[in-house]
Amino acid sequence: DLEFNRTEGWLLLTGLGALLIWMVRFGMRRGPEDPLAREFAAEIPRDMPTRYASVWLTVGLIVLPLSSMFLVEGAVVIARGLHVSEAVIGLTIVALGTSLPELAAALTSALRQEDDLAIGNVIGSNMFNILGVLGIAAVIKPIEVEFLMLKQDFPVMFLFTVLLFFMAYGIQGPGRISRRSGLLLLSLFLIYQVLVWVTASHVERMPLT
Repeated sequence: DLEFNRTEGWLLLTGLGALLIWMVRFGMRRGPEDPLAREFAAEIPRDMPTRYASVWLTVGLIVLPLSSMFLVEGAVVIARGLHVSEAVIGLTIVALGTSLPELAAALTSALRQEDDLAIGNVIGSNMFNILGVLGIAAVIKPIEVEFLMLKQDFPVMFLFTVLLFFMAYGIQGPGRISRRSGLLLLSLFLIYQVLVWVTASHVERMPLT
């Protein structure tokens, strides 16, 4: 119906709650010797005073919403200047800007050969964006969806997810996202970005009826 209403927002938040409960129970069943738990524990600084950590936590909580506000306002101005819809800016500039923390975390994890953290960070952030971010936004105010996004971008997201699943699952053994697979994913992302802008330009030139 081209809209995420408040009922659907609460449904997404319910899904997020169920996901968190399942993850906690699953993690508790695996016990303290779980390799992923050890990797997370190794990432926690041991020599940072509590007062110092509290200061940085407070600074982060203040700077994060302010930077998000500046990001959204700047993206809206760019969208109006380029005469494209805000959805296009959200799919490109805002998506890239908000994904930089995940990129940094994935690169750091890959360089340290902590593959589980890299994959878990990507999957976890996407699950929270779909269930949590979209759910909270829809509960506060219903969200309208452009028909072009439903026709073009949702199927692309689904196809990329299926592709990543087969890469991780593996056909003849344990899955592995190699450099060749990484280059393929990156190339497909760049092609998709070009598709978004070309489609936006085509829609902009179409006469109103």
